[in-house]
Amino acid sequence: MTPTPEQLKEVDFSNSYMTVQQKIVIRKSNQNKYNSLESLERVKVGAQVQTKQERLSSKEIQADTVSLQNIPDLIL
Repeated sequence: MTPTPEQLKEVDFSNSYMTVQQKIVIRKSNQNKYNSLESLERVKVGAQVQTKQERLSSKEIQADTVSLQNIPDLIL
């Protein structure tokens, strides 16, 4: 769970001990097609349900977000 201002009102988070960079998994055959965040706009993008990545994909990237519970299901 990634702390957000709303979650900080409800959850007592510990101090962060690591920094996480966001990553996107793309098929090797599409690496030249999807080489920027702009190239992902209006493209179907998978993200785990109720995560920061789900919010980023729909609001920041403006992708057509497909939300699933399990990461292996997203990869498949």
